[in-house]
Amino acid sequence: ARNRKRLKKFKKAECVEAEDDDFFVIESILDIKENKQTGKKFKIKWMDFPEEEATWESESCVAKFIQVYYSDRSKLGCKLPEPIIKHSKTIGGSQYHYLGWTGERGGKWLG
Repeated sequence: ARNRKRLKKFKKAECVEAEDDDFFVIESILDIKENKQTGKKFKIKWMDFPEEEATWESESCVAKFIQVYYSDRSKLGCKLPEPIIKHSKTIGGSQYHYLGWTGERGGKWLG
């Protein structure tokens, strides 16, 4: 119950810098909606919380590698697998990683 109160405290339109002991792990993305005014929103199922407490979060609050995984909408509602960095390289001072997922073939370069 204590964690649920904390989660409700963070239900805002934008990301909030959590206190040191307050962080939440994304278990899955349930839905994505796009709006020209507000941009992309993700309905997030948080680990160790029931689905009824899923929250809509802005695109800036969801890590790019998670957005890439759920860009295949057939994966919506599926538990997020563990990411694996298969290769890394630096180009012009910028770091890039070839990211894959546990149990899946292939991957994508992300920078």
